[in-house]
Amino acid sequence: MGGFDDGSNYNLIPGFKLLLFFTVPASVIGIVAAGIRSFPSIKTNKPDKENSVVFIFFSWAIASLALIFSFELNVNRFNHFYLPGLALVAWFVNLILTNLKDTAPKTTIKLLLLTWLILESSITIRYYFKEYPKESIRHHFNIGLGEAFAAARNLPVDQVRITDQMPLPYVYTLFYLQIPPKQFQTEAAYEIRDGVYKVNRFGKYIFYDEFLKPGKEYGYLSRKDEYQANENRTKEIIFSNELWEVGIIHYK
Repeated sequence: MGGFDDGSNYNLIPGFKLLLFFTVPASVIGIVAAGIRSFPSIKTNKPDKENSVVFIFFSWAIASLALIFSFELNVNRFNHFYLPGLALVAWFVNLILTNLKDTAPKTTIKLLLLTWLILESSITIRYYFKEYPKESIRHHFNIGLGEAFAAARNLPVDQVRITDQMPLPYVYTLFYLQIPPKQFQTEAAYEIRDGVYKVNRFGKYIFYDEFLKPGKEYGYLSRKDEYQANENRTKEIIFSNELWEVGIIHYK
Protein backbone atom coordinates (compact mmCIF):
# COMPACT_ATOMS: atom_id res chain seq x y z
CA MET A 1 0.00 0.00 0.00
CA GLY A 2 1.68 3.23 -1.14
CA GLY A 3 1.37 6.61 0.52
CA PHE A 4 3.26 6.70 3.80
CA ASP A 5 5.94 4.60 5.44
CA ASP A 6 4.95 4.79 9.10
CA GLY A 7 8.04 2.98 10.44
CA SER A 8 5.84 1.20 12.95
CA ASN A 9 7.45 0.00 16.16
CA TYR A 10 7.28 -3.59 17.27
CA ASN A 11 4.87 -4.05 20.14
CA LEU A 12 5.33 -7.74 20.92
CA ILE A 13 7.21 -7.90 24.22
CA PRO A 14 9.87 -10.64 23.99
CA GLY A 15 9.60 -13.48 26.44
CA PHE A 16 5.84 -13.17 27.04
CA LYS A 17 4.18 -15.41 24.48
CA LEU A 18 2.09 -17.76 26.62
CA LEU A 19 -1.12 -15.96 25.75
CA LEU A 20 -0.10 -15.76 22.09
CA PHE A 21 0.53 -19.51 21.94
CA PHE A 22 -2.83 -20.09 23.60
CA THR A 23 -5.00 -17.59 21.74
CA VAL A 24 -3.86 -18.15 18.16
CA PRO A 25 -4.84 -21.87 18.05
CA ALA A 26 -7.92 -21.17 20.18
CA SER A 27 -8.99 -18.33 17.88
CA VAL A 28 -8.74 -20.63 14.86
CA ILE A 29 -10.91 -23.19 16.67
CA GLY A 30 -13.19 -20.35 17.75
CA ILE A 31 -13.61 -19.21 14.14
CA VAL A 32 -14.58 -22.72 13.05
CA ALA A 33 -16.95 -23.11 16.00
CA ALA A 34 -18.44 -19.66 15.32
CA GLY A 35 -19.12 -20.58 11.72
CA ILE A 36 -20.76 -23.87 12.69
CA ARG A 37 -22.81 -22.16 15.40
CA SER A 38 -23.92 -18.99 13.62
CA PHE A 39 -24.43 -19.97 9.98
CA PRO A 40 -27.47 -22.24 10.47
CA SER A 41 -29.38 -19.56 12.39
CA ILE A 42 -28.41 -16.85 9.89
CA LYS A 43 -29.45 -19.09 7.01
CA THR A 44 -32.88 -19.72 8.50
CA ASN A 45 -33.33 -16.00 9.29
CA LYS A 46 -33.81 -16.83 12.96
CA PRO A 47 -30.61 -15.56 14.59
CA ASP A 48 -30.61 -14.87 18.30
CA LYS A 49 -28.58 -12.03 19.84
CA GLU A 50 -25.63 -14.23 20.79
CA ASN A 51 -25.33 -15.80 17.35
CA SER A 52 -25.62 -12.41 15.68
CA VAL A 53 -22.70 -11.01 17.71
CA VAL A 54 -20.66 -14.16 17.11
CA PHE A 55 -21.33 -13.88 13.38
CA ILE A 56 -20.09 -10.27 13.36
CA PHE A 57 -16.76 -11.26 14.96
CA PHE A 58 -16.57 -14.30 12.69
CA SER A 59 -17.01 -12.13 9.58
CA TRP A 60 -14.48 -9.60 10.91
CA ALA A 61 -11.85 -12.30 11.47
CA ILE A 62 -12.37 -13.92 8.06
CA ALA A 63 -12.24 -10.56 6.26
CA SER A 64 -9.03 -9.64 8.11
CA LEU A 65 -7.26 -12.77 6.92
CA ALA A 66 -7.26 -11.33 3.40
CA LEU A 67 -4.90 -8.60 4.64
CA ILE A 68 -2.17 -11.22 5.05
CA PHE A 69 -2.10 -11.67 1.28
CA SER A 70 -2.58 -7.98 0.44
CA PHE A 71 -0.15 -6.11 2.72
CA GLU A 72 3.17 -6.60 4.43
CA LEU A 73 2.06 -7.11 8.00
CA ASN A 74 3.70 -5.95 11.20
CA VAL A 75 2.43 -6.62 14.72
CA ASN A 76 0.19 -3.55 14.74
CA ARG A 77 -1.58 -4.55 11.53
CA PHE A 78 -1.97 -8.12 12.77
CA ASN A 79 -4.36 -6.69 15.37
CA HIS A 80 -6.97 -6.50 12.62
CA PHE A 81 -7.21 -10.27 12.94
CA TYR A 82 -6.05 -10.69 16.55
CA LEU A 83 -8.79 -8.52 18.09
CA PRO A 84 -11.76 -10.50 16.70
CA GLY A 85 -9.72 -13.64 17.42
CA LEU A 86 -9.57 -12.69 21.12
CA ALA A 87 -13.32 -12.13 21.18
CA LEU A 88 -13.92 -15.55 19.63
CA VAL A 89 -11.50 -17.15 22.11
CA ALA A 90 -13.49 -15.72 25.03
CA TRP A 91 -16.74 -16.88 23.47
CA PHE A 92 -15.36 -20.35 22.69
CA VAL A 93 -13.97 -20.87 26.22
CA ASN A 94 -17.29 -19.77 27.70
CA LEU A 95 -19.11 -22.14 25.33
CA ILE A 96 -16.98 -25.06 26.55
CA LEU A 97 -17.50 -24.19 30.22
CA THR A 98 -21.24 -23.79 29.71
CA ASN A 99 -21.54 -27.23 28.14
CA LEU A 100 -19.45 -29.09 30.68
CA LYS A 101 -21.21 -31.71 32.72
CA ASP A 102 -22.67 -30.54 35.99
CA THR A 103 -20.17 -32.73 37.84
CA ALA A 104 -17.22 -30.85 36.32
CA PRO A 105 -15.45 -28.29 38.58
CA LYS A 106 -16.50 -25.26 36.52
CA THR A 107 -15.66 -22.73 39.22
CA THR A 108 -12.17 -24.18 39.68
CA ILE A 109 -11.50 -24.08 35.93
CA LYS A 110 -12.66 -20.46 35.73
CA LEU A 111 -10.44 -19.47 38.65
CA LEU A 112 -7.42 -21.17 37.05
CA LEU A 113 -8.00 -19.31 33.78
CA LEU A 114 -8.47 -16.02 35.61
CA THR A 115 -5.32 -16.59 37.68
CA TRP A 116 -3.32 -17.29 34.53
CA LEU A 117 -4.56 -14.10 32.86
CA ILE A 118 -3.86 -11.95 35.93
CA LEU A 119 -0.38 -13.44 36.45
CA GLU A 120 0.80 -13.03 32.88
CA SER A 121 -0.77 -9.60 32.52
CA SER A 122 0.88 -8.41 35.74
CA ILE A 123 4.32 -9.69 34.69
CA THR A 124 3.95 -8.12 31.25
CA ILE A 125 2.80 -4.76 32.65
CA ARG A 126 5.69 -4.70 35.09
CA TYR A 127 8.17 -5.47 32.30
CA TYR A 128 6.64 -2.82 30.03
CA PHE A 129 7.06 -0.01 32.57
CA LYS A 130 10.30 -1.17 34.29
CA GLU A 131 12.52 -2.83 31.67
CA TYR A 132 11.12 -2.11 28.21
CA PRO A 133 11.92 1.67 28.25
CA LYS A 134 15.59 0.91 29.04
CA GLU A 135 16.13 -1.18 25.91
CA SER A 136 16.53 -0.28 22.23
CA ILE A 137 12.92 0.89 22.11
CA ARG A 138 14.32 4.24 23.29
CA HIS A 139 15.75 4.66 19.80
CA HIS A 140 12.44 3.84 18.14
CA PHE A 141 10.60 6.37 20.29
CA ASN A 142 13.29 9.01 19.65
CA ILE A 143 14.04 9.93 23.26
CA GLY A 144 15.38 13.49 23.54
CA LEU A 145 14.35 14.56 20.04
CA GLY A 146 12.37 17.54 21.33
CA GLU A 147 15.47 18.99 22.98
CA ALA A 148 17.42 18.54 19.76
CA PHE A 149 14.80 20.40 17.72
CA ALA A 150 14.82 23.25 20.26
CA ALA A 151 18.56 23.62 19.60
CA ALA A 152 18.17 23.27 15.82
CA ARG A 153 15.59 26.06 15.75
CA ASN A 154 18.22 28.56 16.92
CA LEU A 155 21.04 27.61 14.56
CA PRO A 156 22.41 30.77 12.83
CA VAL A 157 22.27 29.30 9.30
CA ASP A 158 19.81 29.45 6.41
CA GLN A 159 19.68 25.69 5.76
CA VAL A 160 19.32 22.89 8.29
CA ARG A 161 19.62 19.25 7.29
CA ILE A 162 17.23 17.05 9.28
CA THR A 163 18.34 13.43 9.38
CA ASP A 164 16.37 10.87 7.43
CA GLN A 165 17.42 8.16 9.90
CA MET A 166 13.90 8.21 11.33
CA PRO A 167 10.52 7.70 9.65
CA LEU A 168 8.74 10.76 8.23
CA PRO A 169 11.29 13.33 9.49
CA TYR A 170 9.23 16.24 8.20
CA VAL A 171 6.34 15.20 10.51
CA TYR A 172 8.63 15.37 13.56
CA THR A 173 9.88 18.76 12.35
CA LEU A 174 6.35 20.11 12.02
CA PHE A 175 5.41 18.76 15.44
CA TYR A 176 8.38 19.89 17.52
CA LEU A 177 8.77 23.29 15.84
CA GLN A 178 5.00 23.92 15.87
CA ILE A 179 4.97 24.99 12.21
CA PRO A 180 1.54 26.36 11.19
CA PRO A 181 -0.15 24.14 8.57
CA LYS A 182 -0.62 27.08 6.20
CA GLN A 183 3.11 27.88 6.32
CA PHE A 184 3.96 24.26 5.53
CA GLN A 185 1.54 24.20 2.59
CA THR A 186 3.08 27.41 1.24
CA GLU A 187 6.76 26.54 1.67
CA ALA A 188 6.91 22.77 1.24
CA ALA A 189 8.69 21.32 -1.78
CA TYR A 190 7.39 17.79 -2.27
CA GLU A 191 6.86 15.12 -4.89
CA ILE A 192 5.01 11.87 -5.34
CA ARG A 193 7.62 9.21 -6.03
CA ASP A 194 6.57 5.60 -6.62
CA GLY A 195 3.24 6.37 -4.98
CA VAL A 196 4.89 7.78 -1.84
CA TYR A 197 4.42 11.36 -0.61
CA LYS A 198 8.00 12.67 -0.28
CA VAL A 199 8.76 16.06 1.31
CA ASN A 200 12.18 17.30 0.20
CA ARG A 201 12.28 20.56 2.13
CA PHE A 202 10.28 23.43 3.54
CA GLY A 203 11.59 26.76 4.73
CA LYS A 204 15.19 26.25 5.83
CA TYR A 205 14.65 22.61 6.79
CA ILE A 206 15.99 20.07 4.30
CA PHE A 207 15.50 16.29 4.39
CA TYR A 208 17.83 15.00 1.65
CA ASP A 209 21.44 15.92 0.86
CA GLU A 210 20.77 16.65 -2.82
CA PHE A 211 18.69 19.68 -1.83
CA LEU A 212 21.49 21.36 0.15
CA LYS A 213 23.21 24.35 -1.48
CA PRO A 214 26.59 22.99 -2.64
CA GLY A 215 29.64 24.25 -0.78
CA LYS A 216 27.66 26.35 1.68
CA GLU A 217 27.68 25.74 5.42
CA TYR A 218 24.59 24.16 6.90
CA GLY A 219 23.18 23.17 10.22
CA TYR A 220 22.19 19.64 11.00
CA LEU A 221 20.09 17.59 13.38
CA SER A 222 21.23 13.98 13.27
CA ARG A 223 21.73 10.77 15.13
CA LYS A 224 24.77 11.07 17.34
CA ASP A 225 28.01 10.88 15.31
CA GLU A 226 26.09 10.46 12.05
CA TYR A 227 28.06 13.34 10.51
CA GLN A 228 31.84 13.26 10.58
CA ALA A 229 34.47 15.90 9.84
CA ASN A 230 36.92 15.27 6.99
CA GLU A 231 39.59 17.07 4.96
CA ASN A 232 36.95 19.24 3.28
CA ARG A 233 34.80 20.21 6.22
CA THR A 234 34.71 20.70 9.97
CA LYS A 235 31.94 19.95 12.40
CA GLU A 236 30.88 22.33 15.17
CA ILE A 237 28.71 20.60 17.76
CA ILE A 238 26.17 22.93 19.34
CA PHE A 239 24.09 20.39 21.28
CA SER A 240 24.13 16.67 21.99
CA ASN A 241 22.39 14.19 24.25
CA GLU A 242 22.10 10.42 24.46
CA LEU A 243 20.81 9.91 20.91
CA TRP A 244 20.92 13.22 19.04
CA GLU A 245 23.39 15.81 17.88
CA VAL A 246 22.88 19.33 16.55
CA GLY A 247 25.59 21.40 14.98
CA ILE A 248 26.97 23.22 11.95
CA ILE A 249 29.04 21.87 9.05
CA HIS A 250 31.68 24.39 7.90
CA TYR A 251 33.49 23.98 4.60
CA LYS A 252 37.21 24.77 4.45
